[in-house]
Amino acid sequence: MFVALPILVQGLLILIPHCKATNDKIAAMLSRLEVVEKKVEQVEKENEALKKENKRISEKLETCECANSQTNIDVKGPGETVQVKYNNKNKLNGTTSLRPLSSQFQNVKTLNSEAHKRHYRKRLSLGTPSTTIATTTRMAFLAGLSKPITSLGSHQAINYDLVLTNEGQAYDSLRGHMVAPVKGLYLVSACVFVDPNNYLALDLFKNGQLIANFFPDGRGGHYDSESKTLPLVLEKEDIVWMRTHPGSEGHELSAHGGSLYNSFPGVLLYEM
Repeated sequence: MFVALPILVQGLLILIPHCKATNDKIAAMLSRLEVVEKKVEQVEKENEALKKENKRISEKLETCECANSQTNIDVKGPGETVQVKYNNKNKLNGTTSLRPLSSQFQNVKTLNSEAHKRHYRKRLSLGTPSTTIATTTRMAFLAGLSKPITSLGSHQAINYDLVLTNEGQAYDSLRGHMVAPVKGLYLVSACVFVDPNNYLALDLFKNGQLIANFFPDGRGGHYDSESKTLPLVLEKEDIVWMRTHPGSEGHELSAHGGSLYNSFPGVLLYEM
């Protein structure tokens, strides 16, 4: 019995390396199996995502099929209606092109645009209440001084004698008045300029109402000027002009060779 013991031990020693190698192989196989399991899980997730995407695409195709089988579109503009019908006998499938439906909607868009254009032209020609009143009267003027006005008097109207523009003949250079030809919104301006060591005060009047004051002061030995541009609602035959402010008697309004340093312009924006 004891004689066989060494032989048994020797056999076990021989088997130990073999078992170790087997264990290593088993560990490697388990590791690979774990990797494969992870890949399978990933594939299953991707498969679920693809199923959801296929379902979504299928629902969209069904919706398009319903829309493509019978499309009734009303293109409505005020006062008129354009109806477009589209019938498609061919049912949509996985390979059917959606171009016919797309091109039809493009045609509807074109018809819609044309309908609104026709309605817009109709409104302009008929003059509906919402149509803006077109300005048919043209009025614009620009006047300055060709020569200085010396020794100004009290409440003296400024006669701007250098008339460069007088569309509609609304400006009267003999009196220095602008007379509104129609009721409307006007843009009226004035620029008052003085030489060094001089000062001056002028007023802009509408009929008997004071609208604005101008008071350039060059008594510091420098040129000075003041200008204003005012939007005014004027009735037909309202009068707008510039005149001296009390206390400006005896002062001078310079011209500087028609340079428009002192000027009086106005324009009709639109009738009312």
